[in-house]
Amino acid sequence: MRTHAFTTKDIVKMAWPVVVEFALAATVGISDTIMVSNVGDVAVSAVGLIDSVNMLFISVFTAIATGTTVVVAQLFGKGDRDNIHKTIAQSSLLLFLVMSVVTIVVVIFNRQIFDIIYPEVDTAVRNNSLSYFIITAFTYPLFAIFLN
Repeated sequence: MRTHAFTTKDIVKMAWPVVVEFALAATVGISDTIMVSNVGDVAVSAVGLIDSVNMLFISVFTAIATGTTVVVAQLFGKGDRDNIHKTIAQSSLLLFLVMSVVTIVVVIFNRQIFDIIYPEVDTAVRNNSLSYFIITAFTYPLFAIFLN
Protein backbone atom coordinates (compact mmCIF):
# COMPACT_ATOMS: atom_id res chain seq x y z
CA MET A 1 0.00 0.00 0.00
CA ARG A 2 1.28 3.41 -0.96
CA THR A 3 1.77 5.78 1.97
CA HIS A 4 3.41 8.72 0.19
CA ALA A 5 2.04 11.47 -2.00
CA PHE A 6 1.96 11.30 -5.76
CA THR A 7 5.30 11.62 -7.49
CA THR A 8 5.99 14.32 -10.06
CA LYS A 9 5.79 11.61 -12.73
CA ASP A 10 2.31 10.60 -11.48
CA ILE A 11 1.11 14.18 -11.55
CA VAL A 12 2.45 14.76 -15.07
CA LYS A 13 0.72 11.58 -16.28
CA MET A 14 -2.58 12.82 -14.86
CA ALA A 15 -2.22 16.45 -15.93
CA TRP A 16 -0.98 16.21 -19.51
CA PRO A 17 -4.37 15.40 -21.10
CA VAL A 18 -5.93 18.48 -19.48
CA VAL A 19 -3.02 20.66 -20.58
CA VAL A 20 -3.26 19.37 -24.15
CA GLU A 21 -7.03 19.90 -24.12
CA PHE A 22 -6.72 23.54 -23.06
CA ALA A 23 -3.91 24.12 -25.56
CA LEU A 24 -6.05 22.76 -28.39
CA ALA A 25 -9.00 24.91 -27.31
CA ALA A 26 -6.80 28.03 -27.23
CA THR A 27 -5.38 27.12 -30.63
CA VAL A 28 -8.86 27.33 -32.15
CA GLY A 29 -9.13 31.01 -31.19
CA ILE A 30 -5.61 31.79 -32.29
CA SER A 31 -6.10 30.11 -35.66
CA ASP A 32 -9.36 32.01 -36.22
CA THR A 33 -7.57 35.29 -35.51
CA ILE A 34 -4.74 34.39 -37.87
CA MET A 35 -7.19 33.47 -40.64
CA VAL A 36 -9.07 36.79 -40.45
CA SER A 37 -6.00 38.97 -39.85
CA ASN A 38 -5.70 39.83 -43.54
CA VAL A 39 -9.38 40.90 -43.66
CA GLY A 40 -8.81 43.85 -41.32
CA ASP A 41 -8.89 45.23 -37.82
CA VAL A 42 -12.67 44.99 -37.52
CA ALA A 43 -12.64 41.24 -38.21
CA VAL A 44 -9.76 40.64 -35.80
CA SER A 45 -11.58 42.62 -33.10
CA ALA A 46 -14.80 40.67 -33.68
CA VAL A 47 -13.04 37.32 -33.45
CA GLY A 48 -11.16 38.41 -30.33
CA LEU A 49 -14.32 39.50 -28.53
CA ILE A 50 -16.26 36.33 -29.30
CA ASP A 51 -13.33 34.02 -28.64
CA SER A 52 -13.30 35.30 -25.06
CA VAL A 53 -16.91 34.17 -24.69
CA ASN A 54 -16.14 30.88 -26.44
CA MET A 55 -13.25 30.20 -24.04
CA LEU A 56 -15.68 30.65 -21.15
CA PHE A 57 -17.98 27.99 -22.61
CA ILE A 58 -15.07 25.69 -23.39
CA SER A 59 -13.86 26.04 -19.80
CA VAL A 60 -17.30 25.01 -18.52
CA PHE A 61 -17.34 22.00 -20.87
CA THR A 62 -13.86 21.06 -19.73
CA ALA A 63 -14.82 21.30 -16.05
CA ILE A 64 -17.73 18.92 -16.60
CA ALA A 65 -15.53 16.54 -18.60
CA THR A 66 -12.88 16.66 -15.86
CA GLY A 67 -15.53 15.84 -13.25
CA THR A 68 -16.57 12.89 -15.38
CA THR A 69 -12.95 11.77 -15.53
CA VAL A 70 -12.75 11.77 -11.73
CA VAL A 71 -15.91 9.66 -11.44
CA VAL A 72 -14.68 7.26 -14.14
CA ALA A 73 -11.32 6.93 -12.39
CA GLN A 74 -13.05 6.03 -9.14
CA LEU A 75 -15.22 3.48 -10.91
CA PHE A 76 -12.18 2.08 -12.67
CA GLY A 77 -10.45 1.72 -9.32
CA LYS A 78 -13.43 -0.27 -8.07
CA GLY A 79 -13.42 -2.39 -11.23
CA ASP A 80 -16.99 -1.29 -12.03
CA ARG A 81 -16.80 -1.34 -15.84
CA ASP A 82 -20.59 -1.30 -16.37
CA ASN A 83 -20.98 1.99 -14.54
CA ILE A 84 -17.93 3.45 -16.34
CA HIS A 85 -19.76 3.11 -19.65
CA LYS A 86 -23.00 4.44 -18.16
CA THR A 87 -21.22 7.44 -16.64
CA ILE A 88 -19.49 8.33 -19.90
CA ALA A 89 -22.75 7.95 -21.83
CA GLN A 90 -24.67 10.11 -19.34
CA SER A 91 -22.01 12.78 -19.29
CA SER A 92 -21.76 12.85 -23.07
CA LEU A 93 -25.51 13.11 -23.46
CA LEU A 94 -25.78 15.78 -20.75
CA LEU A 95 -23.01 17.89 -22.27
CA PHE A 96 -24.45 17.53 -25.76
CA LEU A 97 -27.95 18.51 -24.62
CA VAL A 98 -26.78 21.43 -22.48
CA MET A 99 -24.59 22.77 -25.26
CA SER A 100 -27.38 22.33 -27.80
CA VAL A 101 -29.60 24.47 -25.56
CA VAL A 102 -26.80 27.02 -25.19
CA THR A 103 -26.46 27.07 -28.98
CA ILE A 104 -30.17 27.74 -29.40
CA VAL A 105 -30.07 30.49 -26.76
CA VAL A 106 -27.06 32.13 -28.41
CA VAL A 107 -28.64 31.96 -31.87
CA ILE A 108 -31.91 33.50 -30.62
CA PHE A 109 -30.50 36.00 -28.12
CA ASN A 110 -27.04 36.73 -29.54
CA ARG A 111 -27.63 40.49 -29.71
CA GLN A 112 -28.84 40.72 -26.12
CA ILE A 113 -26.02 38.52 -24.80
CA PHE A 114 -23.43 40.50 -26.75
CA ASP A 115 -24.81 43.87 -25.61
CA ILE A 116 -24.73 42.76 -21.96
CA ILE A 117 -21.10 41.64 -22.23
CA TYR A 118 -19.89 44.41 -24.55
CA PRO A 119 -22.27 47.38 -24.23
CA GLU A 120 -20.17 49.96 -26.10
CA VAL A 121 -18.61 48.44 -29.18
CA ASP A 122 -18.19 50.05 -32.59
CA THR A 123 -21.09 49.18 -34.92
CA ALA A 124 -18.91 47.43 -37.53
CA VAL A 125 -17.17 45.34 -34.87
CA ARG A 126 -20.54 44.54 -33.27
CA ASN A 127 -22.05 43.36 -36.56
CA ASN A 128 -19.05 41.16 -37.36
CA SER A 129 -19.00 39.83 -33.81
CA LEU A 130 -22.66 38.86 -33.94
CA SER A 131 -22.11 36.93 -37.17
CA TYR A 132 -19.09 35.14 -35.75
CA PHE A 133 -20.95 34.47 -32.48
CA ILE A 134 -23.75 32.64 -34.32
CA ILE A 135 -21.32 30.66 -36.47
CA THR A 136 -19.25 29.52 -33.49
CA ALA A 137 -22.35 28.74 -31.41
CA PHE A 138 -23.08 25.87 -33.77
CA THR A 139 -19.76 24.30 -32.75
CA TYR A 140 -20.63 24.13 -29.03
CA PRO A 141 -22.33 20.72 -29.17
CA LEU A 142 -19.38 19.41 -31.19
CA PHE A 143 -16.95 20.67 -28.55
CA ALA A 144 -19.05 18.92 -25.92
CA ILE A 145 -18.66 15.64 -27.77
CA PHE A 146 -14.95 16.21 -28.37
CA LEU A 147 -14.22 17.02 -24.74
CA ASN A 148 -16.05 14.01 -23.39
